[in-house]
Amino acid sequence: GGSTLHYTFAQPGIQRMVFKLQELLMRVDEALCKHIKAQSIEFLDFGFQWMNCLLVRQLPFHLLIRLWDLYLSEQQMFAFFHVYVCAALLKSMSAHLLKLDFQDLMTSLQNLPTSKFTTKEFDELIAQAYVWWQLFEPSPSHLSGN
Repeated sequence: GGSTLHYTFAQPGIQRMVFKLQELLMRVDEALCKHIKAQSIEFLDFGFQWMNCLLVRQLPFHLLIRLWDLYLSEQQMFAFFHVYVCAALLKSMSAHLLKLDFQDLMTSLQNLPTSKFTTKEFDELIAQAYVWWQLFEPSPSHLSGN
């Protein structure tokens, strides 16, 4: 468990997190998930960095510190909860991302426009991630739609 599988050959732990992100987004924002796929973008193309670097390149420093503080205070859930945070981040930018074609979409996913995020907006995003985590984590079959 934990993050052991994140830093072994082929990093299967991180790959699983990326695949879970895709499943979760399909469940909470099907239109965006299908748009990303329709633009021939694989979730691994951007999600791998999001999982491996814990959003260090995607969030302004003051929000990154808030996020990491949460992860450090809730160590048992962090490897699972991070996927939900990433999904909430995507969902929060859905209207913007749905307008973009391949090149602009890929650029935005690799360098999210989060510089103007307020603490309040970020706290709402974390709250949304927590709701989804409470809803889906105990019953993973809800993600696959089975």
